[in-house]
Amino acid sequence: MPQPESALSTLGESNPAENLGLLAEHAFGIAGKACAGCNGYHALWGYERLAGIKNPSFEADRDIVEPLIRAHAGKRILIAGAADAGLLAMTAMAMRAQPVPITVSDRCGTPLSVCRAYAQAHGLDVTTAKVDLTQAPLELRHDLAFAHNILMLIPLDRHPAFLRNIRASLASGGTFVLVNRVRLSKTTAERLPPSHYAQRILDALKQRDVVLPESEAAFRGRLEAYAEAQHVWSDAVVTEDHVETLLQQAGFTVAERVEHFRRTSIPDRDGGAPMTLPTHIYVARAA
Repeated sequence: MPQPESALSTLGESNPAENLGLLAEHAFGIAGKACAGCNGYHALWGYERLAGIKNPSFEADRDIVEPLIRAHAGKRILIAGAADAGLLAMTAMAMRAQPVPITVSDRCGTPLSVCRAYAQAHGLDVTTAKVDLTQAPLELRHDLAFAHNILMLIPLDRHPAFLRNIRASLASGGTFVLVNRVRLSKTTAERLPPSHYAQRILDALKQRDVVLPESEAAFRGRLEAYAEAQHVWSDAVVTEDHVETLLQQAGFTVAERVEHFRRTSIPDRDGGAPMTLPTHIYVARAA
């Protein structure tokens, strides 16, 4: 069952880190009712993080992104798309010396509930907005919009509308910080069966003494379905040229682009050897 929001942190405002165990349980408890077509993503993402098989992608570029958030925050920040409270926690950590109001938007209610629980635990000024940014912008204008590896989760034909609505959600002269990892091509390696990845997660959770939110058999079944569903977005190819062209068409000027090569594919799920996944971090100005 979801935990009371007041129990979701013992850390205090000076250290706005996540109590990941309780937040994962919170997400799992509401995902069955709040999620629509998320293929287990929001119910299991917190437990995937707890397993430690891979780090959340934002940890790979935290040292690059946090200074950009501080530099361009202005008076209000928009986080466009959230899997849980991870991006919110990183943003809060980056801004703890100069806190500003933060809006978290997503089309699904599960991560928004997790973000509200996290924000209440730390006394943060956070608003959540359930909106599909491929369909409509937010009414409130922001000085900074931040999106992290979200394009691979959105069908290619909806990218133009998403970026236009991000632009429409920004105040005049606002900034968009967009992180996009690039798979250079779809893997041709033979995939491992979903049961392999599920077992690796279960073994890791057991080693870390993480209590499962349901029976092991039921949880294993969810993990196997989730491992298969992940290929839809993990195999997505969203190229640099595609992103930069659409940013320009949406009314942005790319002021800066930072690259890193710290991420790799996941052999336990994808099969074959780890594949380097270049990541581009764009700082785009609203024209």
